[in-house]
Amino acid sequence: HSYGNYFDPAKDCSYVVDNVPKAKSGVYWIQAEKGPVKAWCDVDTDAGGFLLIGVKDTPDHETWAIPSNSALVRPEGVARWSSAFGKKNVFDFRVQISTSKNFRDTREHCYYRFKSTPILSNLLMSDEGGCSHRYPGIGNIAYVKDLMTRKMATRTFNCSRFGASMAPELGSCCACFGPDSKQDYCAPKCQAINGGTVLREKDNITVWFWIRLSLPKRVWKKYMEFKEKNGAGKMETWRVENGIRRKGPCSVPEDVTINDGVAVVPNNQSMNKLPKVEDLLFYLSDKKKLYIKEQSQWTALANQKE
Repeated sequence: HSYGNYFDPAKDCSYVVDNVPKAKSGVYWIQAEKGPVKAWCDVDTDAGGFLLIGVKDTPDHETWAIPSNSALVRPEGVARWSSAFGKKNVFDFRVQISTSKNFRDTREHCYYRFKSTPILSNLLMSDEGGCSHRYPGIGNIAYVKDLMTRKMATRTFNCSRFGASMAPELGSCCACFGPDSKQDYCAPKCQAINGGTVLREKDNITVWFWIRLSLPKRVWKKYMEFKEKNGAGKMETWRVENGIRRKGPCSVPEDVTINDGVAVVPNNQSMNKLPKVEDLLFYLSDKKKLYIKEQSQWTALANQKE
């Protein structure tokens, strides 16, 4: 299949999932600010669509001190960040910690879904959205999903801080994580708290950093919840399941994509004024149809009886 090569680069790794039959995790050409670049795409984890943007294989340096350039980042490669996607808006940010250079030795694995889509280059330096000026990090978190258990970990985690060098004055560095991704698990001087686990240099730590810029179609086709008012003015819960609009909540809450609102527009003219946001839902009053923004077009969803 030609999609995802230099002459027909993919918009992101989710588009690889959508457009390459039987896609496998590996290297694809992805559109970047300065033209197509090679990137490693994970097409399997949580329905796929993740792009590898960083590898850290020792706790000897702070996360943000890893060298950065525009070359391809490989899972088994040297420690560095990719600078090719710094201007991209991030939908999900994923962290995977292993005690070797192999995915099978993963000890902690989760991703952060954002309330808004931050620019990647600002991601670890934000003092907004729950993060303080003194301790910047990843803020504006809608929820955290634990990929080890495949369950939603929390919806109340405000800020995640990354900095493996916890006690530089002692020459002691570590990686630290917790059992459920809900709170802080590292105290100063690499002390585990709240049931946290500390890994040190002798543990041969490898950390992979992934981003997802949009959701593959198979994600929203699986489950999505939203609320709308009925004829009596009361809010009702609906779901989109396998592309079909059905009444009631999803039966598997940890796999739900939450959509906080549905835009209601009277006609096609108003529809054209809606923002170009991937996976946005809107209700067209004159046709009594629910639509979803799918890549470059609006797609009507069938009702259950249809």
